[in-house]
Amino acid sequence: MKKLMFIAACLLSAMNMMAQAELSITDFEINAGANGQLIDVNLTNSVEITAIQFDLTLPEGITIDKLSNGTLRTKFNGARRGDVEEGEDHTLTKTQLSNGDYRFLYKSDTNLPILGNSGIVFQIYISAASTLAAGALTGTMKDILLVTPGAVEYKTASKTFNVTAATAINEIEISNEKPATIYDLKGNTVRKNATSTEGLNAGVYIINGAKVIVK
Repeated sequence: MKKLMFIAACLLSAMNMMAQAELSITDFEINAGANGQLIDVNLTNSVEITAIQFDLTLPEGITIDKLSNGTLRTKFNGARRGDVEEGEDHTLTKTQLSNGDYRFLYKSDTNLPILGNSGIVFQIYISAASTLAAGALTGTMKDILLVTPGAVEYKTASKTFNVTAATAINEIEISNEKPATIYDLKGNTVRKNATSTEGLNAGVYIINGAKVIVK
């Protein structure tokens, strides 16, 4: 009985933590062949968090860019990064695992909490293979660990995010000689006998059977 009560208490504590701190990656769109696109790693928290760790699985055909020394390419959000006299306090360790996933550890060497209560903590540069097929894809953040300044560790459930893969606009040929009908993602006709995408609202469309991002 005592064991069951202990397990229930642990579950309740984890659920409470998840309600107070949540890590996520913003859904994004990417063109086949795209390079150097940024994706956002967000933290929403009503309690202080000093460190986060997670493993990232990206859809096949999408990879994280690397610098010339082989380090995974990322970008800090200074507004959420603690500062000390010697400079920025929070550091980011990142590596690619043997199974192809990526592991990130964002922490403070002096136990300072991440600044603010919502928004981007850091960003990741990604690229897509030229052969990436258009369609809806899914990525996953897993083995998520959040740590408070009091060294209390909480593991939260895996989080998925949506990726819309599209064919680059320059790979779709429409012109006066080759007009096409443009559809939205619901199959509604947006423009008949179109000779260009000029004037369309930014979004994803279907042209000649391929998904195309118009910016």
